[in-house]
Parts: sequence; C-alpha cells; structure tokens
Amino acid sequence: MNASVRKFILSGFGLGFLRPAPGTWGSLGCVAVIAGVFALSRSQCVVTTTAVAIAVITTVACIALGKHLVTDFGKKDPGTCSLDEWAGQAIALIALPLGTTLQQHAIVLAGAFLAFRLFDIVKPFPCRRLEHLPDGIGVVADDLAAGVYAAVVMQIVVRGVLGW
Repeated sequence: MNASVRKFILSGFGLGFLRPAPGTWGSLGCVAVIAGVFALSRSQCVVTTTAVAIAVITTVACIALGKHLVTDFGKKDPGTCSLDEWAGQAIALIALPLGTTLQQHAIVLAGAFLAFRLFDIVKPFPCRRLEHLPDGIGVVADDLAAGVYAAVVMQIVVRGVLGW
C-alpha cells in the first residue's frame, strides 16, 4: 500500500485534514455514518452491528498502519490521524438506545459525540498512559478507552435518566 493511500485511511478518510480540530471531524464522520444507517434502517440491531464493525475495522487499521505514521506524517500520533477517533466514537455508540423519534436519535448521537470528545480531550486514567504503547496500538488505545468512558456515561443517561 502506498503512502498516499495510508494517509487517506489514517486521516479518517480525509477528515483529519480538515481544520480546526481534526479529531472532532473524525468523530463526526463516524457519527454521520451511524446517523445514516439509522435513517435507512431504523433498526437498533443494524446500528449496533455497524458501530461494532466500524470499531473493529478502524482499530485493526490503526494498529496495522500505525507503524507508518512517523514516515508518512512525521509524528507518532499526529492530529491529522483521525481514524482512531472513528474507533473510539464507534465504541461510544455500541448498543446505545437511539430512541423512537428522530429528535431522540439526534439527542443521543449528539450526547455520545460530546461525551466521547470530552473524554478524548481530558484523557482520564488510564487514557494518557495508553498513548505510550508502541506504534498504532498507542495511537488507538487511548481513544478506545475514552469511547468506553463515553459509552458508560451515555448508557446511564439514556437508559437510567431518560428511560429510553
């Protein structure tokens, strides 16, 4: 695979080249795919399956291609690499009740997006430590952990507080 294809994939399919906040654009890409899947299927099972597939595929791609980050981008974890945000955001959306109306769906997606971005930026324990793992594992592991934090918070809010 040549460097330009790797850069396109690692940039979250080009979203990491958008400014400002390339990680935010990467997260929004994942949310947009999930929103589109929900709009087309209206099936919680299809949405959850899609989120799992995105999480697995993007995690594997980050790990496999992570060894090329320094040569392709000049850094171990450049901001332009936003495929890891796709992986973490997908984790935050797995098995999340999306509600029965489009308004409820929008609220849940926005909440999951904001929760993931917050945890990805703040990096509560052990997220910051996970960044020090080698190559692509370190690039994606902190985002996966942030996704788990966001998923737990959103499950509590949506199922417990909102009762959906």
